[in-house]
Amino acid sequence: MTSSLQPHRGTAQLGWWWLLTLVLTAPAQAVPKFDPVGLDVGLSVDYANGVLRDLPAARALTTTLVTRYNTGDWQFGIDLPYLVLEEPAPAGSANANANAKVRGWGDVGLKVRRTLWASSRPTQGLDLTLKVKTNTGNAARGLGTGGTDVALQLEGYRAFGDWLLFGHLGQRKTGASDLLPAATNPVFTEVGVQKRWAPGTDLGVFHNHRQANGRSGPLSEATAFYQTKWGTDVVQLSLTKGFTDASPRWGVGLAYTVRF
Repeated sequence: MTSSLQPHRGTAQLGWWWLLTLVLTAPAQAVPKFDPVGLDVGLSVDYANGVLRDLPAARALTTTLVTRYNTGDWQFGIDLPYLVLEEPAPAGSANANANAKVRGWGDVGLKVRRTLWASSRPTQGLDLTLKVKTNTGNAARGLGTGGTDVALQLEGYRAFGDWLLFGHLGQRKTGASDLLPAATNPVFTEVGVQKRWAPGTDLGVFHNHRQANGRSGPLSEATAFYQTKWGTDVVQLSLTKGFTDASPRWGVGLAYTVRF
């Protein structure tokens, strides 16, 4: 997300091969570029109390190196997470606070986004994003799922004055894992709104939902965020509340991004 009223970035049964063909071959649009050519490098720190998606944990601290390269209608990204997981103490343990901590690199994330259509009057657009979660994390230690997941999502946004509505609809093909139960391919959604309160400063809220996937129940969580921009630097603070057993009870996040 940027402070120029762009949406927070994060399809049902539309056909995987049709969508993949579309994202690779859709013609370029003669429209303004909302992500000009450049390299964005950021560091995010997120703390979650409860669970970390499909990975069991009492508490999780995730530090992620985020890189995004923008050129024309395309964006390419890599996310490199480092996890500190605090697992619950075994039932009946003499010391209930003796939770075990596991540290290490998690599953690397890859991303390709294609702008399908965009306009500046009003600010609105439609993107298609392909995401791959690799299996680089050590699943035996709880740092990864042991499988490669592939997701496609359609993203849209539209501005109304100082307000911006945004959202996405996608589906994840969950990779098989030797250490976790078999999983289905859940549909997931996001819908949100943000408002420009001052030059370079935005406040917003969004809700994420994901179907049950066979390893855990449905995910439902809401996040409020504050974002400000200093030159080409962007700082974002977030607070998350989960509403299901598959979501963290609560979480906080801090992200800092620089454009080169």
